Amino acid sequence: MKKNIYIYFYYLVLRFILFVIFLTCRWKVVQKEVLLNAAKSPQPLLLCLWHEQLVYVSRFFKNSSFNFYGIISTHFDAEIYSRILKAWNIKLIRGSSTRGWANVIKKMILIFKDSSSVIAVTNDGPKGPPRIAKEGSLSVAKKYNAQIVAVSAKASKYWRVGSWDKTFIPKPFSTIYILFSEPFDKNLSANSKNITNFININTQHVNNLK
Repeated sequence: MKKNIYIYFYYLVLRFILFVIFLTCRWKVVQKEVLLNAAKSPQPLLLCLWHEQLVYVSRFFKNSSFNFYGIISTHFDAEIYSRILKAWNIKLIRGSSTRGWANVIKKMILIFKDSSSVIAVTNDGPKGPPRIAKEGSLSVAKKYNAQIVAVSAKASKYWRVGSWDKTFIPKPFSTIYILFSEPFDKNLSANSKNITNFININTQHVNNLK
């Protein structure tokens, strides 16, 4: 009972804070056509990002017209943010590489059978190490011939939360840049090293935007 009250209280507080912050922010989206073209293709789409940028990217997809899913763990510290995602009308796949992975795989397989689906995954979640991609979701994407696109974001002014990934939170009146990469080269193996480089290159590009 106390746990549920705690979660609900902090969910309300965080939702209000993020509402006020994002109300004052501006967005600059780069290469959105990549996302649109990928979503129109007959293949499903896997969006890859780092956990530190989750707040930016998930807020961008609030009330999205896409058939959009996010993978989020069942750990206690994820419960609060999972409610934020639901409030933003983002469908959830619950589980992670350390807990509930069988459920994630099962749901991804079902979702990828619908070519209009978009699944976003924080490849270094749920507990890191930061900016090192895990291969689980990539193997499912490869099996179902899904396109893999990196999405990276930054804010002109921000705070960093003292968690393992030092999550970015935009400051009020900042400009948020979001960048979609070209699809991952299918001639390359979708392994940890290649996907880590793939996301890091896109992150470097977004960090250079002004």
